[in-house]
Amino acid sequence: MEMNATEQGASRATSPGEPGRVAPNSQQARSTLVFVHGWGGHGRFWQPQASHFAGHCDVVMPDLAGHGRAASQQGPYTLDRFAADLAEMIDQLEAPTCTLTGHSMGGAIALEAARKIPERVARVILVDAFVMDWGRLDESLINGFLSAFRDNFTAAVQGLIEQTCTQGTDPAVIAHAAKVMATLSPEVGLPALESLLRWDPLPAFKELKMPLDCINSVLVNPEARSRYAPFVTEHAVEGAGHYLQFEDEKGFNRLLDDILQSPK
Repeated sequence: MEMNATEQGASRATSPGEPGRVAPNSQQARSTLVFVHGWGGHGRFWQPQASHFAGHCDVVMPDLAGHGRAASQQGPYTLDRFAADLAEMIDQLEAPTCTLTGHSMGGAIALEAARKIPERVARVILVDAFVMDWGRLDESLINGFLSAFRDNFTAAVQGLIEQTCTQGTDPAVIAHAAKVMATLSPEVGLPALESLLRWDPLPAFKELKMPLDCINSVLVNPEARSRYAPFVTEHAVEGAGHYLQFEDEKGFNRLLDDILQSPK
């Protein structure tokens, strides 16, 4: 895992084996926010949020193994490995606790990391993490989905991006997502995707006691929304597609501000 720190903290990215720390800037206690990107992304997907929060929070935006600046890191590329890496990184931060925010697959990773170190995680925010009904996908659907990516990985990635945007999504957002995700190799993407497709979030929801928030687009699966409603506080964003954090940067940041200021 490669860690991207904002200029407000330790202005550097650590190497995979180097302890990563984001030091507070002042004597005042500052909240620490850890943003986890999704499948095929990288930590800089969260740059609009880093710029917004860096003045009063310490912000960390790690690159998952096989992604971004951590592209050379070896597998396995699974949710459990990603979550273990994330938990280890959080344990190396100076802050006693942090807020974990994960987009898409990053939401699954955030939940599983929180299970590993619940004492270090004050809150988990899931951003459009339920576009499919994880834990309820039958084998034929999983195999069909994976077959499409095995047959033509590049075309399947482009199709996935198009399916997770709305008619109102800015073409620049689509182009940005496509450019970044085109760098993902099948050797990383396929096992990571299969791990996500076979993931069941229910054990995490039942186990975790810290506040759990969901920021959902119009794409969220209705069955998943209903099933997990008892465990989370939902914040629906009308008209938004999958890439909420840069489809409406200012609106998304205001919503995050509101969530972070709500009681824990």
